Amino acid sequence: MKDDNELEMKRKLKLLLWSISAGVVVAFFFSSNFLKFATGFAPGSEILFISPLFCGFILGLLTTMDELYHSVFASIILTVSAVILITMSLFAPIIFGVSGDFVDLYYVFVIQNITISIVLIFPVSLVTTIIGKVTGEYAFLSHIYKNERAILRRDTVKWYQMLEEATPESVELKPIGWKPPEEPESEMDDTTAAEPEVVVEPEAEPALNQE
Repeated sequence: MKDDNELEMKRKLKLLLWSISAGVVVAFFFSSNFLKFATGFAPGSEILFISPLFCGFILGLLTTMDELYHSVFASIILTVSAVILITMSLFAPIIFGVSGDFVDLYYVFVIQNITISIVLIFPVSLVTTIIGKVTGEYAFLSHIYKNERAILRRDTVKWYQMLEEATPESVELKPIGWKPPEEPESEMDDTTAAEPEVVVEPEAEPALNQE
């Protein structure tokens, strides 16, 4: 019981680390695109859709052996970690005092980009995570299930063969719950059933005395 709890805890910890790592990747591309006026790296607006799509699909493949709620939890952690890092990146110019005289306009810019991040990251990552999980189950688990069914079928046939060899020929194996078939009742009407005739023999008359 203790080993099972440790394995479950390790699996959840790995899932948490993978989700945060995916959030870091998404936050990097979003922040680079939002702050392209201050950096020399401009990945383009297409990356706002591609990065959560790709990271969500990878998370779905990683949660193939887990339940569906693990995949949903992974996409939520991805979104939360990405939005936190994007917010920190957008507020960095204000924190370090390099935003200039456009502080009020910059707050509007920050709020607008944070809203765009939330609206784009969560739905895309959630849908692609579920798609990745379904793809992983179809590609990987279907082969595992086929092998398990083949092994189970082979063991069942072997068990029946061993049982037949150990059972005398005079004993017929019957499945559990087997009942002998009931014999059909005769369809004879009591009113029309022919009754046996009783033959009454006449009594012999006494012989007359011959004179």
